[in-house]
Amino acid sequence: MKKNFILTFCLFSSFIYGKEISPEAEQIAAWWKGERFQGIVRPYTPEKVESLRESLHQEYPSSQMAKKAFSLFKAAQKTGGYSHTFGALDPVQVVEMANYLTSVYVSGWQSSSTASTTNEPGPDFADYPMDTVPNKVQQLFEAQRFHDRRQNEAMSRLASYPTPVDYLRPIIADADTGHGGLTAVMKLTKLFIQKGAAGIHFEDQKPGTKKCGHMSGKVLVSTQEHCDRLIASRLQADIMGSDLLIVARTDAEAANLLDTNIDYRDHAFILGTTNPHLPPLAEVILVATKERKNLSSLDSFPELVQLIQKIWEYQDQIQTKVIRNESTWELETLEKKAIQELSSQWMQKAHLITYYDAIVEEIRNSSATEKQDLLAIWKKEHDPFHGDSNDHEPLNALSLKESAQLAKELGFEIFWDSEAPRTFEGYYQIKGGVNMSIARGRAFAPYADMLWMETAAPYLDDAEYFAKGIQKQFPEKFLAYNLSPSFNWDKFGLKDEEIASFQDELGKLGYVWQFITLAGFHGDALFASTFAKDFAERKMLAYVETIQRRERELKVKALTHQTWSGVELIGSQQDAATENRSSTGAHGLNSTEHQFKR
Repeated sequence: MKKNFILTFCLFSSFIYGKEISPEAEQIAAWWKGERFQGIVRPYTPEKVESLRESLHQEYPSSQMAKKAFSLFKAAQKTGGYSHTFGALDPVQVVEMANYLTSVYVSGWQSSSTASTTNEPGPDFADYPMDTVPNKVQQLFEAQRFHDRRQNEAMSRLASYPTPVDYLRPIIADADTGHGGLTAVMKLTKLFIQKGAAGIHFEDQKPGTKKCGHMSGKVLVSTQEHCDRLIASRLQADIMGSDLLIVARTDAEAANLLDTNIDYRDHAFILGTTNPHLPPLAEVILVATKERKNLSSLDSFPELVQLIQKIWEYQDQIQTKVIRNESTWELETLEKKAIQELSSQWMQKAHLITYYDAIVEEIRNSSATEKQDLLAIWKKEHDPFHGDSNDHEPLNALSLKESAQLAKELGFEIFWDSEAPRTFEGYYQIKGGVNMSIARGRAFAPYADMLWMETAAPYLDDAEYFAKGIQKQFPEKFLAYNLSPSFNWDKFGLKDEEIASFQDELGKLGYVWQFITLAGFHGDALFASTFAKDFAERKMLAYVETIQRRERELKVKALTHQTWSGVELIGSQQDAATENRSSTGAHGLNSTEHQFKR
């Protein structure tokens, strides 16, 4: 509806101001009306896109791959099927997996740990240069294109050729948080399109504090800020005439921090304290760690006073050791633990709770005779789809101001403060979970092709709940699922047959794209470790027995690695250029690769 309104407004405004819409703007408008962009909202006009384009038009290969990916996922959606894949580490993996899998994932974690453009490995904090993952995409995409050419040359030359392999599998890559503001998002999107990505995903974490989705300390940006990222990325793709798929990921299921309370859609999940006598958490930590002050304001909380005094003692002892040039490691560890305990004790005293839950408690503990009626009104007004969340908990219906007004009308006014629990860095504490993920997914859906909820555990119930929560409002939206190697799959009570059918069950729920982010990394590590150990002990027999013979048995094309690398393709080019007179052909009779031919 919004999309059609924008297009109509564009045409109407052109008529009003006496300016005809240009053929290119008409072409853009027609492009947006196709099946590819059904359900996608753009808060800008075709004329705006035209004004931002350069005069030299070109079609990027990544757009062709995006069309292919869209068709792949659309077909899977109609049958309850899915494309499943894993994070490819290098050209060998991306070429070999093309024999069996229909898509490719490029992981930021794997790139951070193995392929940073600074060549310095590190954890997944998205602190590597922003061209790191696009460069990995280019490496893999060029490998796909090269092996497609190699196969085409072989097919033109050989009378009998086995069923050809589709090496051009769509690549979807990790764009992290966009590596900065909206201009960075647009530049990053441009890089991915230029390098060959069919799709990219953005997560709703804060740049600078970004962590792997399975680490602690994740800070979410406001719902609107992430919507703006998705819109900016779409705009860049439109400027370049690309069908690029955009995947919106939320880390809300396991996150516990939010960088701002500016967006009312986040209010239902912000935690506050109902204890009016407790000084702010940041102030308590500041006094404990930097600015020693009189602790009389904490007379009612002797546990906090004792911990602060203990921290001061550790600091004094550390200073003494520094003066004596002695090791301070043990004392610093104790100080860190004491600071963590201080925060934990503060939380217990604060009784952190959402405003919604606080009023629920107040109603239940009140002497009102119509408690059930009051609870029913409170729950109904906070659930935008009436019964769409667990126990009618809020998704994103009311702002805090509106909730407080409703509570007052119901006869309840309480002390509740979300500022006091803010962390030392200023972040709000939140009640994350699937409900918040659904709320964010619904907000992101108009601007994204696919939605992904990062999860802390492989629970089908949570996956189903999220899927139904999204499909209630956006039934045609693609869903993605991370079959994460961060899960210890053997620890979740799943039987082998349940693990085997896990993906099929996800497919039935609408998860058309499923992937093991780091399987390439773990597979590489497993091979290197096991082969190195075997080779050290059994020497050449280890290689022949465990690799060469297995390659022959399984008909792995890399067995004849010269052919795999394209020597015949390049030789054919050389022959064409020299009219077959070259005496330096690499694949002549003296090539040892002929030993493998029967």
